[in-house]
Order: sequence, then structure tokens, then C-alpha cells
Amino acid sequence: MRRITYLFTILCLSLLLLPQAASAASFTTSASANPASAASGTTITITGVVNSSAATKLLVDLELYSPNGQKIFQQAWDNQSFSAGQTRNFSASWAVPSNSAVGNYTIKIGIFKTGWASLLFWNDTAGKLAITSVVTVPPTPTATKVVPPTPTATKVVPPTATPIVPPTATPIVPPTATSGTGRYFTTLPPGSVLPSESECAAAIKRRPENKRMNVGYNATRGGPKLASNFFGGDPRSNTQIGPRVTGNFSGTTDEILQWSACKWGIDENIVRAQAAVESWWEQTTLGDWTSDASRCAPGHGLGVDGQAGQCPESWGILQNRYPYEQSAWPGFAVSTAYNADTTYAIWRACYEGYDTWLNDVERGQQYGAGDAMGCVGRWFAGRWHTQAANDYSGRVQSYIDSRIWEQATFQEP
Repeated sequence: MRRITYLFTILCLSLLLLPQAASAASFTTSASANPASAASGTTITITGVVNSSAATKLLVDLELYSPNGQKIFQQAWDNQSFSAGQTRNFSASWAVPSNSAVGNYTIKIGIFKTGWASLLFWNDTAGKLAITSVVTVPPTPTATKVVPPTPTATKVVPPTATPIVPPTATPIVPPTATSGTGRYFTTLPPGSVLPSESECAAAIKRRPENKRMNVGYNATRGGPKLASNFFGGDPRSNTQIGPRVTGNFSGTTDEILQWSACKWGIDENIVRAQAAVESWWEQTTLGDWTSDASRCAPGHGLGVDGQAGQCPESWGILQNRYPYEQSAWPGFAVSTAYNADTTYAIWRACYEGYDTWLNDVERGQQYGAGDAMGCVGRWFAGRWHTQAANDYSGRVQSYIDSRIWEQATFQEP
């Protein structure tokens, strides 16, 4: 009996001495700006403060939103090491554009697993800063601003701007309107027969508009016919895929994304998440600013769109890039449907295995057909499974996992 009691005591002590499983990390975050209020044309240092309760590696995402809720600045730091209970600061400089609106700006902080693998924590009101005055920049007499050609446009246009109107020489006949049967659109394997535009228009789930700035762009159908050498790579990209790009749909933003997903055989939540990463679903978004005048779109030379000495290369809900898609201009700027239609035609060409040139440039692995997220990464990096491509597709996947488009912070205020 004494022997049994002794063994039991040893067992209990051993259990107490076993290392305990590490609990999941919890986070506290805050942010500040120096100076806390400033005029346009100055530079503000934005600092995010992050505390992790446990030792871990993280990606820290610092974002700035304008008074109307539009994301206007972002800086991320990947592979950041924290010891248990450690607090770290992350600072970025923001050069306030001369056309910034007066008002209160919101700083937000996201904590992700490394490589944008998944969202761990989000602080929607980490800090504030204020823009107190605006430097007025005289409008360029020859400025040509891309605006929706309908009276419902919500885009503010400079006094001298001339609207760009999509070509109307060959009117596009809209498909018959229906109430929608509410299908969920999944990724179709390479070689699949893709649905028609009218079939997709009839099968979408009807959704209310949550991005009012898109209304005019969403009502605009169509754009130019793509050049016969638009895609490169396998000739089938230009003969079988290119001619299907029409932008022949109008509806709410979510309906347009569904229609594009259906038409090109890609999972609709990949489309929703990628559009969130690129623009927060805002067709008015301009990006990839450059000081190289040769990369500016017609009528949008250096300084025309509000950034002194720069012009945007990327336009719209999926940030189609003018230098590489010139024959699709101005369709992807003035029509949400044409913007998405062009994007996922490019994705489908990649997914079918037609982007054979990817094996002739820097790559992380050999390119081949049937890799949906690989082709998402190729959209951003122009390369196949490089670190930049994988980081981007990882961020898209994290938005899919969190269904970011359904969160309250995503909806237009």
C-alpha cells in the first residue's frame, strides 16, 4: 500500500512539472500621429503601438482612412518577432497630398499571421489625426478627369475636367433582366465550357449597394475591344478569351463581382476578397503613382489627378494597370463591369495555362495550369509564386477567411 501511495505521489508531481501548453496570444494596439493636426502638403509620422501577450511572429498592418471612410495610406511590417508581453512601436511617414480633405482621419491597425495568412486582431479606431487646412492647387487647363458618364456620378470633378466617355460606336445590348436564382459560383477546372453573360446575369444573387461612390460606374456598360495581342503567351488567350471581354452588365457592386466570377469560372469569394484588397470595392480608387510621364494614361499627365509630379498607373475596383492594358482604356476606368471583366479574363488565361511566358522570367516554381491562387498572385506581382506573389495571395486568402466584405467596417458609412 505504501509503495502504491509513493508511486501515485511521484506521478502527481511529474504532471505538475510538465510544461503547460502555451495559450494563444492576445493583443492590445493603439496609434498616434505627430503632429496630431497638420495642413496638407506637410508630412505626418504615424506610429502604431502593438503589445502581444505571448511570444510570436506577426505581420503588423497600419492603415489610414479619410473622413469619408476611404483607405488612403497603408504600411505593413511582416515577420515581426515579439517576446511574451512585449510592446513594440511601428512608424511610417505620410506625405499629406495637397488635395486632402479637411477633417478627422482614422488610423486602423490589423494583426495578421506572417505572410497575411489570416487575421488575428483588428482595431478599427486605433487613433486619429486631423487635417486642418488644404493647399489649393490651380487646376491644369488641359486636365481630363475620368468620371462616370451618367448624371448619378458621385465623383468630384475639377472645374476644367472633360469626362471620358466609353466608345458607343457599337452599342451593347443588355441581357434580359431577371430576379436572379441565387447560385453560388465556384472555380471551374481548366478546359471547362464557361457560362454565357446572360446565364450569369440571370443566376446572380441580388444584393443592395454598399458603395454609393460606384453608382455611376456600375451603370456604365462596356468598353473598347481588346487588342489582338493583348495577352501575349499562348495565342488562345487572344483568340478564345480576349473576344469575350465586353463589360456588358450593370448592377450593384456585389452583383457585378458575382457576374464576373460566373462568367470566368472563378470562386465568387476570391473575387470579393481580391477587390477588397485592391480598392475596398471602390471604383474611384487610383493607385501605383509614378513620376514617369510615359506611364500616364491619356489626359492624366503628371500632377493632373492631385499628386504633384505624379500620375496613377492603376485604376478602379481591381486596380487595372494602364501601362500593361492600354487597349482596355478608358473602359476599366469608367465601367466597374469592364474593369472586373478584364481582370478575370486575365486570370482565366493564367488558370488555363496560357501564360507560358511565366516560365521565362523569375519564378518560385514552374508555372502550370489549374492554380487559382497562383494566378491571383500573378495579378499583383507579374511573376509565378515569388515571395511578393505569395504574400499578396495570402492576404486575399485572409480576407476570404474573415469574409471582410460582410464586416461592419467594410460597409459605406
